[in-house]
Amino acid sequence: MEIQNADPDVEQDTEPHVFKQRVPALLEKAPLVIILVAVAVGSWIRLVPVFSVEFPLLDGGLFYLMVQELRQAEYALPEYTSYNSGQIPFVYPPFGFYAAALIADITNSPLINVQRIFPAVVSALTIPVFFILSRVMLASLTQAAFATLAFALLPRSFEWFILGGGLTRAPGLLFALLTLSQGYLLYRSNESRFAASTIVGGSLTVLSHAEKTWFLIYSMALLFVFFGRSRKGILHSLVVIVGILLVTMPWWGLNISRHGLMPFLSAAQSGGGQWFSLWPLKSFVFTGEPMLPLFAVLGLFGMFVCLAKGTLFLPVWLVAVFFLQPRAAPTWASIPLALLAAITLDQMVLPALRAQMPIWTGRDISTRRRFHHVSVLSAIVPILFVGYLASYEFLSDWRLVSNDPLYRPLPRSEREAMGWIAENTAGDSAFVVLSSLAFPRDSTSEWFPVLAKRLSLATVQGTEWLPGRQFYKRWQQFEALQRCANDSETCLQQWEQEADRTFTHVYLVTGCCRELIDSLSASRHYLLIFQGKGGTVFARIQQPAIQR
Repeated sequence: MEIQNADPDVEQDTEPHVFKQRVPALLEKAPLVIILVAVAVGSWIRLVPVFSVEFPLLDGGLFYLMVQELRQAEYALPEYTSYNSGQIPFVYPPFGFYAAALIADITNSPLINVQRIFPAVVSALTIPVFFILSRVMLASLTQAAFATLAFALLPRSFEWFILGGGLTRAPGLLFALLTLSQGYLLYRSNESRFAASTIVGGSLTVLSHAEKTWFLIYSMALLFVFFGRSRKGILHSLVVIVGILLVTMPWWGLNISRHGLMPFLSAAQSGGGQWFSLWPLKSFVFTGEPMLPLFAVLGLFGMFVCLAKGTLFLPVWLVAVFFLQPRAAPTWASIPLALLAAITLDQMVLPALRAQMPIWTGRDISTRRRFHHVSVLSAIVPILFVGYLASYEFLSDWRLVSNDPLYRPLPRSEREAMGWIAENTAGDSAFVVLSSLAFPRDSTSEWFPVLAKRLSLATVQGTEWLPGRQFYKRWQQFEALQRCANDSETCLQQWEQEADRTFTHVYLVTGCCRELIDSLSASRHYLLIFQGKGGTVFARIQQPAIQR
């Protein structure tokens, strides 16, 4: 005979156990919410700074001119760009240029507005594309949602991609992420159908940005080493490589026939750095988080979780970035770091919080009621933690984009000063431009050749495609010139002698160079010809003898 328990409290004392078991089921519905939040707040951070101004953020002057030249050539690739009065080969990957030109022509919109908005929109699209990558690489939908949230809010995932120069950077990142997701599926499944999508994504990456192409090359090589070492994996790799070369051949074939390999070799050298400079990796301060680096800490723990489990791909990928792409390592490291942070959240933080939930085993009704209140609070603690993490990082990012000059356009006053220079100085004038800012945060030097239509002797942009390591030489000249901002005219004369470049005018941005302005004003070698909100211009009226 079956014995029934007559004590109603005995039947009810299992409810807290049932309640506790339902908490994970409740949290299973959270990933969709987290993904939507990631897309929403990530897009907000990327789009609002752009729509609140009327000019591209920071840089992009070189690209703006190249798009104009592409349109003037009726979409045939020019052989050279006239940027900064130099014969710079027009070999830059052209996808962003064609996209901007087509959008401007189809919508009849000013090109400057297209360049302002397009990078941020594409950067926002990288968030759902990153979700695709994280969904195929990570163990669960929950981990993919956490990774997407981390990527959306990591400053390094958007800071250089929503600027004017993001016209090429943002598509490069978008297509690189898409290609990695398809390459991962290709190697893990050994299904040939993923080869075609890998070829398409890889080709678009190559046609978008050289630096993103290098990131894709070594990342795909790591995928092969960890997941594709088989006869099929080798065959698929060869198919992908040949396919990408064939698809992109009209671009690289044309440029090699015009200029040879030298521009590409020069650009490859300009992306390097000191491979042994690993301090950001050792200190884990590369995420760009302006306050408490929560995602960096989570990513660090994620590395050790993976190492403890013997899953080495993500830790190796993150470390490889610093050795193989040191100059841009903090940007690219944000991708594996976001995946590692998600693993920490899913396998360490939230399980630890859930383990602290109380278990009630008594039968006292009043005690059970108090327990229910505690149990409900404990159940929402994981949700509160994730909500706090998202809101904290969002507010931290918003503070960053609101205060960092990186997210500012070239001031209108400087644009007006450059317009005055274009109208009131001789076409063969050669300027030295001083802002006291470091490259590549100096928007004045990049936009000057476009808006002033005059030669800027120390502008760095575009020289990465020139032979003889001119990129680094120009960079050194630029830094030496900016050091003259707090010096005298003698500093300019010494710079001219060392750089072996003769200038006719000096343009000094408002807010810097007080000592130099006083020195030039008192000199008989210079004449003040313009002074306004956008800066000060001196013409050289008597050139001192230079000892060679």
